[in-house]
Amino acid sequence: MMRTIALVLLLLLDFTLKAQTPIFNLEDKDRIWEKGAYYKDHHNLLTPYVGTFIYTNDTISLKIVMRKKKEQHYMNYYEEDILIGEYEYKVRDRIIVSTLSSSSTDAINICGYSISGNTLLTNTNRPFCNECEANELRLRLRFSDKELELGGSMITRKTILNNQEAIKVFIRCEPQTVYYGDVLPPTQFRVPDGEYILIKQF
Repeated sequence: MMRTIALVLLLLLDFTLKAQTPIFNLEDKDRIWEKGAYYKDHHNLLTPYVGTFIYTNDTISLKIVMRKKKEQHYMNYYEEDILIGEYEYKVRDRIIVSTLSSSSTDAINICGYSISGNTLLTNTNRPFCNECEANELRLRLRFSDKELELGGSMITRKTILNNQEAIKVFIRCEPQTVYYGDVLPPTQFRVPDGEYILIKQF
């Protein structure tokens, strides 16, 4: 009986704490900054980027798999909905880099994923987008090559290619400028910097 009462009290406490958590729209994160808040993707702005996307040409292919993770903790400061993902890059059917085996794994924090983030960009944010609609939102995601210990960004926007849903991504490596020792560390991802249009797979 005492265990049942303790369990009920614990559930009530959890419910009370959650009820007191301020919830804001994800798009308001840059202008409303509150400790303990939850920045929720109320308007499903991240949802179109969820799924498997593939780019191919005569010699290379790039596959990106992304999913939405809800209530992800950010340094015990607040919670947010984010996109997380992994990728595979091939040249002439030879795998150059693949992190897809981690695509279903839950990491302790966002640094455990090769792709992560939720930063919404308008046309006034760099890099500017001349082809974007006036109210169109893009995403800036963190892109990393963990084996080479390199980080960078992936600017992502929704598009249509041959009447198919797609995303246009611009991947850019941002290597560290300070290093130690005599050996120069890598300065480029194994996925080359540049723009790719990936078709959504159904």
